[in-house]
Amino acid sequence: MQGKQKKKEAKPDQASLLLKNIEKQNIEVFMSDKGEGYAKILINNHFEIWPINSRNFKLWVRKIAYLDDRMLPGEDAM
Repeated sequence: MQGKQKKKEAKPDQASLLLKNIEKQNIEVFMSDKGEGYAKILINNHFEIWPINSRNFKLWVRKIAYLDDRMLPGEDAM
């Protein structure tokens, strides 16, 4: 056994990985006059606007995370 131990690199948390994956998609995020968040996403050659708190947006984020990192994020990361 060697006396030297390798330093473990800190793994990014799920939320950080999700943000990285979302940023790669070049989506547009904005807020309404009422302060509600929305995302403009390219889906099948057209744009759709989804509320960030919607089930569809969360499913899309999970799909991107799985395709990019083979990760299924927990609810806390969302």
